Formats: sequence, C-alpha cells, structure tokens
Amino acid sequence: MKKLLILTLICLVSVAGKVQAETDLLEAAAPPGYHFQYFNIYQHGQDFARDDIGLKDLDIDVNVSLFRPVKWWDNGVIHAVIPYGYIDQEATVSTPGGPMQLVGDSKWDLGDAFIGGAYRWHSEKANDMKDPGNKWWVLAGSDFRFPTGNYDSKCDPYDAKKLVPDSGVNFGNGSFSVQPFFILSTLFNKGMFGTDTEVRWDFNTSAGPIKYNPDDKLELWQTFHMGLPGGFRVGVAAKGEFEITDDDNDDDHSLYIGVGPELMWMKGNFVIWTKVLFDVMTNDSPEEFITAYVRMGWNF
Repeated sequence: MKKLLILTLICLVSVAGKVQAETDLLEAAAPPGYHFQYFNIYQHGQDFARDDIGLKDLDIDVNVSLFRPVKWWDNGVIHAVIPYGYIDQEATVSTPGGPMQLVGDSKWDLGDAFIGGAYRWHSEKANDMKDPGNKWWVLAGSDFRFPTGNYDSKCDPYDAKKLVPDSGVNFGNGSFSVQPFFILSTLFNKGMFGTDTEVRWDFNTSAGPIKYNPDDKLELWQTFHMGLPGGFRVGVAAKGEFEITDDDNDDDHSLYIGVGPELMWMKGNFVIWTKVLFDVMTNDSPEEFITAYVRMGWNF
C-alpha cells in the first residue's frame, strides 16, 4: 500500500503542465491578415495547497511552447494552438505509518490542441491608429480542446486516489472540452491608457480516454496598461481560475489567483508580449506558483 501511494501521489502535480494560450494587451485589437504567434510559458511551483495530500518539499518546473497560426478578418478570427513542453517534478512524499521518500519524474511531450473562432465588433475608427478617439474591440466565440496530448488514466490525479500502481506525467487532459469566451479591449485618452478583460468558461466532457467527468472551470483575465514612447506599453495583469462544479466528487474546488507586471513592444509587423504572474491565492494546486511568459507575433 505504501508503494502504491508513493507512485500515485506524484501524478497529482502533473496537472500544472496543462497550459494554453493566454490573454495579453490589446488581445482583441489585432489587424486583419494572417498571423503567426509563438508562446513560451515557464511555471515553477512548490508545496501543495491541500492538507490531505502527503506532499512535502514539492518542486515542479514546467516549460511549454505553443504555436498559434491565426487568420483575422475585420469582423472575426479563427486560430489553432499546438502545445509542446517539458515537465520536471520532484517531491518528498509521506506514507501512512511509513518514512518520507523522495520521488520524481520528467518528460517532453505534446499537449492538447485547440481550434477556435470568434466574431468581432469594434468602434467606428478602431483600426485607424492615427485617429485620437477612444476605441474598443469585442470578441465573442469559442475554443474547442481536443484530447491529443499524452494521457494515461493511471497517472490521473483523481484516478490516483484509487491507488492505481503507476506513476508519470500527463501532458493531456484526456477529455474534449468546449470553451466559450468573451474579450473586451479598449484604448482611451488618445491611446495612452487601455484595458483588456476576458471571461472564459471551460466545460469539460467525458469524451476521450478519461474515465470520469472532469470539473468545469471559469477563467478571468484583467489587464490595465499605458503607452510609452518607442512602441512600448506597460501594465499589470491579473488572472483568476476557479472550479465551478464538482463533477469528479473530490469535495474540493481548485483555485488560483495571480498578479504581476506585463510589457508589450510593437515595431512594424512584429509584436512581443511578456509578463510574470505571482500567485496570491491557491487551493488544490501547487503553492508559491510563478508563471513567466513570452509571446511573439508576426502578421503578414
């Protein structure tokens, strides 16, 4: 029993590797045309925000690259997101009535692919950046996540509670999900100041190799930013992620809230975004969680 518990507890931290594209400054304001974006997301977490799990000195590092081809029209967008990444994790695990033991795992693999689209509304002169008036862009659409990433139910954090004798890292969620979203981007005071707001729902299904119905989630993004000379914009970003159902019957809702600085630089057809988020509240997830994020885009 001790051995089975050790082997399965390490699977619990693998959920941190399930990363997707994130909201940035002027997210809904891209010009019409073909775009290609490259993301690199690094995450580091320590400890685990659940008292009933015997993990101590948890140390997890996740590095994920995402490739996103995009086609924008004046009133819409379609895109795909293809993730590939690396997870390295190590933890000291306590066993009932037994000693503390060091366990770990590391792996490169593909994640779950996304395909989606949205309709866009905008103010009359939103795409004329020489116009000094206030501007706004609204996107409403949906992404669809497909279970293309590597997934083994024996390494699932909830099947792990059944003490299945296996260990490892899951890069995929193991299920199909529908993710409707709403994004609002604004510029005002002659473009000096701006905001971005995103609301995204993640409605999970049991379609795929998963053996239970996963929880549904709500994700919120908010940024405030200002323009600087030389094509720079600086601001602050906040992200909240909440489980809104308990379909897996684990009697615990995961929670993450992170805040940090964000920078954007534009020159010609090239744009780069970068931000760092520090967790301010977590539950049922790694603590002391830091996300460093770089995104580069080219439009053609």
